[in-house]
Amino acid sequence: MDDHKQFRQKISLHNTTQDIPVGKKQARIELRAMKDALPLNILPETQSKESVKIEADLKRVTAYCTAERINLKDLYKNINQNEIFNKATMYFGECLYASIRLPISPNEEQSFDIFYYDYGVVVCWGLQQNNETVVLNHLKKFEENKYEVGKVEVESFRYGIVRENPMVLNDIIYLNTEDFFNKMVISNAIAQSVKLDYFENLVDMTVDTVKDLPEEVENEGKVGKTRKDILKLVGKL
Repeated sequence: MDDHKQFRQKISLHNTTQDIPVGKKQARIELRAMKDALPLNILPETQSKESVKIEADLKRVTAYCTAERINLKDLYKNINQNEIFNKATMYFGECLYASIRLPISPNEEQSFDIFYYDYGVVVCWGLQQNNETVVLNHLKKFEENKYEVGKVEVESFRYGIVRENPMVLNDIIYLNTEDFFNKMVISNAIAQSVKLDYFENLVDMTVDTVKDLPEEVENEGKVGKTRKDILKLVGKL
């Protein structure tokens, strides 16, 4: 039995073509089990990262945090009616996997893996930047509470296929197969990371905005900002 079949047997996954309700708790349990199914090699601290030489054809992996939420149900319906997509499947109740077919030359097309998350993140595997723009433009009408351009969080990696066991080295992800299940495990971690980056930046900006308020109160006995302005700052968090 090959690894892919073992993986399918070990993890119970559900998609939107099945009439099976998936609760949040069950989805989290599935996700944890799925993470355990893809162990990543960890480079020993005593080993120099520069000394590790791995040959692989590296491609882009890019995560975009573009909105507060993505309407996955409507996106799923649209993808299934869009001829540039090969298929779409929902996992965990919060991740939509899609295979998209895009041109890589005037006479050649190739399929790529994309993972959309309901908390406003999309992770693209193997696409060039111009094709990522195609994906982002298509996504716009399914975004809810879209972020301003300057607040969109982006995280970039590269990945390659090797014979060795999967591992992450600096910003390079090494996998031993193009199987989209393995990419989904990595994508989940990347998506959560880029979303956390957005919140951290939001907190930092808010702290910078209010850091002078205590001194202002101490010196002048009042705050220069109106109650409405302060409530807006609280609302951002």
